[in-house]
Amino acid sequence: MTIIIGYARVSTEEQAFGSHALEQQIQRLKDAGATQIFFDVISGSKNDREQYNQVLELVAKNKVDKIIATRWDRLTRSEEGYQYLKSLFRDSNVVLEFLDQGVVDLETASGELNADIQVIMAVHERRMLSERVRRGQEHRRKKLDAPGRAPFDYIVVCNKYKLDTRPLVCLLNERPSNFLELCLEVDPNKLPGRSKADIATEIIEVFLELKDSNQVINHFYDKYGLIAHPGSNSSYNESLVLPRSASHLRDWLVNPVLEGHTAYHKYISKGKLKPRSEWEIHENTHSNDRLLCPEKAEEITDILKLNSNKMGKLKKSYHLTGLVYCKSCGSKCVAKTSRNRHYKYYGCRLAKKGCSNGSNTHFGDIEKAVIKELFLVPNKFVFIEKERTATIKRRSNQKITKPIVMIAKTIKVFKR
Repeated sequence: MTIIIGYARVSTEEQAFGSHALEQQIQRLKDAGATQIFFDVISGSKNDREQYNQVLELVAKNKVDKIIATRWDRLTRSEEGYQYLKSLFRDSNVVLEFLDQGVVDLETASGELNADIQVIMAVHERRMLSERVRRGQEHRRKKLDAPGRAPFDYIVVCNKYKLDTRPLVCLLNERPSNFLELCLEVDPNKLPGRSKADIATEIIEVFLELKDSNQVINHFYDKYGLIAHPGSNSSYNESLVLPRSASHLRDWLVNPVLEGHTAYHKYISKGKLKPRSEWEIHENTHSNDRLLCPEKAEEITDILKLNSNKMGKLKKSYHLTGLVYCKSCGSKCVAKTSRNRHYKYYGCRLAKKGCSNGSNTHFGDIEKAVIKELFLVPNKFVFIEKERTATIKRRSNQKITKPIVMIAKTIKVFKR
């Protein structure tokens, strides 16, 4: 039986569910004869995509006859990803077809040139998009408009931050006696319940009382009955997005938006903050909608500084960090160490923060499992370790580094 896999991808959830772009791609792949469909909702510049990696793993194991996608940019928009795909498809003899660009021929010079040009255009389109985004952000900064996404307790109204006071959630022990009658109410502002602004105020008060980020996170996930899910910040109500980790909470507490200010140029790259002294902060842009007065903001800063001096951190990074996932909730695990520094292990980063999995797995056990997985297929891979870095070589001495990532990601740990 011929195995034909179809792969679809969109960059955002809005494209996936708002414009039906993902649904259209999937239907086209089915009409083209795909027997299995894989899809991701993530940027094409990122090669670490869950279902994309599953497809590549099947190709590497020679379990696929044909791959179908709509265009090259659905598979990749990065030069590194394209070079790896070329090498992989040449070795596997899998037919690669794009519905808008035809069948890919990597066996001839002209066919490879055609593929190169198509991918170069996809990469160029991504660069142009990034340039337009940067120009738009610069224009917003000059007008002192709210940049990017607002913190969970704010919304952007007329390009300014405003506290989100819309009723969102009502605890069972706080519901009114006439709650059954309220199910017919069409105006949400007339319903009882707590808004995101109310919950944010409560988080600040609890933090000032407990003075510990982890305890605060545990308190609110338990109070609101939230359960951790991979790739999301909450459970049954996707609108209730709370800080999901201690570091996330600390970043939120020092956000100038809570003090009524607007900050620009906060990030070195996506997710990596610059020191606060390097931020461009414009004060009192929404002073009527601030959560923190200067005195409370200073008190929180002092608490966080004191806590940081007490925190013990691993001084080393390990080659499997970022590749170990929790079996219960699917979130990434973090490297930890015991107090006496003799026991090093991986534990779920959301343990007691919406994830019930409090178990852990020793470094050595995970490394043995990875090595065992590498040798499941005899004579296919040779595992080589040099200067604390791991690479894989085929018998033909051709280097490939991607399979170790895919194999490591299949190792599900915990629940001993």
